[in-house]
Parts: sequence; C-alpha cells; structure tokens
Amino acid sequence: MLSNSTERSMPDQSTGRRTSPRREPWTPGVIAALVAGLPIGIVLLSTDGSVIYASDAARPLWANAHASAAPSRLDAIVANALLAGAVVRDQEITVDSLPANRKGGWRGRQHLVVNATPLCHALHEMDGLLVTLEDVTAAKELAHVRPVIDSLVRL
Repeated sequence: MLSNSTERSMPDQSTGRRTSPRREPWTPGVIAALVAGLPIGIVLLSTDGSVIYASDAARPLWANAHASAAPSRLDAIVANALLAGAVVRDQEITVDSLPANRKGGWRGRQHLVVNATPLCHALHEMDGLLVTLEDVTAAKELAHVRPVIDSLVRL
C-alpha cells in the first residue's frame, strides 16, 4: 500500500473547531509510485515535441523508436497529434529493437501500441501531449505461433 499521503485537519463549519484530519492521497510521491507501477510507458511532451517527462517503462521504448536518424512512425503520430490537436488511439507500430548486448544479436522487432492525447488547459489551446506506449511484442509473437501450439495440443 502507498503511504505517501498528507493529512490536513479541517475546521468544522458550525463550531470552527478542528476535526479529525482529512487524508489527501494524491501527493507527488504517490503519483510517481503509481506511474512507476504501470506496465505501459508514459511520455509527456511540450508543444514543440520535446520530452518533459518519460516514465521508466517508456524510456527504452521511446529510445528504440528513435534509434534511427530517419523519422519514425512514432514521430508521424506525435506530429499529427501536436499539429492537428488530434487524439490518436491504438496505433500499432513496429520498430527495430536495439542490440540485446554488446556482443551483438538483435532482439528483432518490437511491436508497440501508441496513444496520443493533447493536453489542453483552455479550449483550443494545447499545452502539451500525453503519449502512452505499450509493448505488445510478446502477444504478437504468441499469436503467430498459436496455431502451431493448438495443432500440437490436438495430437
């Protein structure tokens, strides 16, 4: 259980005396712990596309998608969301993975599901972009070999 909450005593409206403390669970520490526990990557971008925040889960996914000098599909999704203010949902992209170790050997391709949501403080005034990245490589690979597994089970 997360225990980084703050407590504030509140004055009673009728008597003016302080009542028992009210618990406020959404402190920065609690939010950071929640984000760190998510299985998806979270990236916050400014309106110019620069990274403001990237969760631990997002950093390797973001790096893999930007390993090439050429613009990636992720760049196109981000540009569309930033320039058009468009909400992007469940866009699947495939990127080459970085080498698994220094001795070589690519891990292959990585399959990601990307979502992008413009963040607006005022109507039609974008302040940034929230991007989520979910690695669905294992699910894709399982779907590819599933028919073989099913046929072996039937033997």
